[in-house]
Amino acid sequence: MLIGLSLLASIVFSSSAFPLGGYAASVSKLAAAVFFGAIGFNMRRNRRISILFFAIVALCLYLSWDVLP
Repeated sequence: MLIGLSLLASIVFSSSAFPLGGYAASVSKLAAAVFFGAIGFNMRRNRRISILFFAIVALCLYLSWDVLP
């Protein structure tokens, strides 16, 4: 359920429907980081794929921090 909600939040906040100022892009990237983190946690049996998803999480967190005004 967390995976679906974070994906939905990422899609919703990435659109311009919510005028949150400069924070909409940051919230979108944080929601994407939660989504990829949950997928990486589910894939922890396959170490390579899990590490790949956690690297994407780190990238999303960096990009969300970089977008903040």
